[in-house]
Amino acid sequence: MQKLKSQDTNLTTNNLLNSRILTVFLLTQVATYLTIFNDTEFRIFIYLTPLIILFIQTATNSPKIDKSNLTYLILYVIYCAPFLAFSESSNILAFLHILCSIVAASLVFNTSPKYLEKSIYFAFFSAILLIITLQEQLGISLFMPTQASYESSFALLIPLMAIWSASNRKNLLLILSIISSFIIFKRIALLALLVVLALIYLDRINGMKKVNSIIKIFIPLILLFVGLESNYIFQSISYYLRNYDIFISPNALSSGRFEILNYASKYLEQRTGFVQIIFGDGVGSTNTLLSLYSYAGSNFTLLHNDYIRVLIDYGWTGIVILISLQIYFFRKQGFIGYASIYSSILFLTDNIISYHFYWVFFLLLRAQEKGIFSAP
Repeated sequence: MQKLKSQDTNLTTNNLLNSRILTVFLLTQVATYLTIFNDTEFRIFIYLTPLIILFIQTATNSPKIDKSNLTYLILYVIYCAPFLAFSESSNILAFLHILCSIVAASLVFNTSPKYLEKSIYFAFFSAILLIITLQEQLGISLFMPTQASYESSFALLIPLMAIWSASNRKNLLLILSIISSFIIFKRIALLALLVVLALIYLDRINGMKKVNSIIKIFIPLILLFVGLESNYIFQSISYYLRNYDIFISPNALSSGRFEILNYASKYLEQRTGFVQIIFGDGVGSTNTLLSLYSYAGSNFTLLHNDYIRVLIDYGWTGIVILISLQIYFFRKQGFIGYASIYSSILFLTDNIISYHFYWVFFLLLRAQEKGIFSAP
């Protein structure tokens, strides 16, 4: 009896500890976008969040790690090791950056579901506050991106909350999350959210589950095609809009991605080495490639397309592994399956493989379905 009470006390303590970690995490994200904004040296604090959480867990209790994810970490290190032996320091930095994402995706939390619900309210009011604070930077359009600083990575977390709310049938939280997503108006995040919500409600229609399962097998292949042919798609959309007297260049439509995607695509066409094609140029090679590129209409130092990035850095081996993992996770039930689809759509225009804080939040929402949560 005494042992059970001790276990309950430890669990309550862990819940409170990790709830505080969650609160600090959310405050860090919002405060950074409210006060520091993008493109400054202080943005490093966003990426240090998972390591800070791991440090807090280590200092206060034994760190909690999902051991199955450690397998991915070990395989990733083995795959990259031969390339890193002959790499520049910038490539090693890119390797460590992605390694931190895998570590972030391996953390385990005991946070109560009540804190997750509170975090959604917090994010909703944060989105309102961000809009009010940065209203002079607004430029909402269906085709043109917003220019405000909050339109970046913080906007990717809000739809995850909507997906969690929908999969757990929490309608009020779902509505608030959807409103927050539209307020921030990150186009790719909105598109991904609408696709996932459609799949969630299709799953609830009798007789549609089998159809949905088949659809989920083809989604990775469709996303791969769209990812590798993004520049052609942006160009086609731009030409199509001209029929309706909407004149937007492919580069403006893609927020400057069109030119750098063309540059990366031409590089891939010229790459003829068998080892390069099959195994890639090595982790961080995309960053090195873009550092040699200069175009006035683009300010990207990273290729905002994780499909092409994987193909350059890890070759077709990396692509096959990526598609296999997508098919595996897409078919899982509940939040993890839907959120994996959402994340894979973000690969089309973002670099979420390197967004440590994104994977921390992903895992926070996933934890309840793994039976980790216990209400205090």
